[in-house]
Amino acid sequence: AGLVHPGLAGATLADAPDGGVLVKSVEARSVASQYFRTGDRIEGANRQTIATLKELRDVATRGGALVLRVRRGNAVVLVPLRAP
Repeated sequence: AGLVHPGLAGATLADAPDGGVLVKSVEARSVASQYFRTGDRIEGANRQTIATLKELRDVATRGGALVLRVRRGNAVVLVPLRAP
């Protein structure tokens, strides 16, 4: 499995049991650590609902900037990742 997006470098991702993509871990001082925390759940990308890592990869491989909708605890944050 190749890198989904350069902005996610250093993050370990997996399908979340209840839908979306779970951030299982984030390496310290990695690119991803600027944007993500362990336990975050990616629920959407570029205004599309994301249910699996494959769907996230499909959206990311279209190129350009990627805006992720991330659930962090009770909050939802938008994380814009610049185009590679």
